Amino acid sequence: MKDSITAHIGGTATPCQIHREDLKFFEAAHGSAFGLLKRFSAGIWMAEDVRDVLSFATGSRPQASESIEGYRMQAMLKTVRPPRPTAIDAALSSKGPGVYVPLAMAVITACLFGVSDSESTFDDETKPDGKD
Repeated sequence: MKDSITAHIGGTATPCQIHREDLKFFEAAHGSAFGLLKRFSAGIWMAEDVRDVLSFATGSRPQASESIEGYRMQAMLKTVRPPRPTAIDAALSSKGPGVYVPLAMAVITACLFGVSDSESTFDDETKPDGKD
């Protein structure tokens, strides 16, 4: 079982992973990963949910010495003063967040449970029915 997804976003191979030891930081800033997975599955997600998962999964990892409260505060400040747009922001704007919901779900699933080799890749050019 794998704990990461290799995603092709805009033609670029991008590793996407929420490391299990970083899950506490993700959840401090964004709430329960399992709860978010359930919201995606139920179709009651928001574009910001997709951005949160993919930005965390492709961004720099939190420092092990960083406190959860300190990380939570940094995340709150980003909502007041957003960082510069990233490749994830560009992809979400270009193709729409719905294209990336399966990737966000796969990233969370890989972190919480692991995924098989066949479930560990994503390509934003492949249609949901598997055809290009």
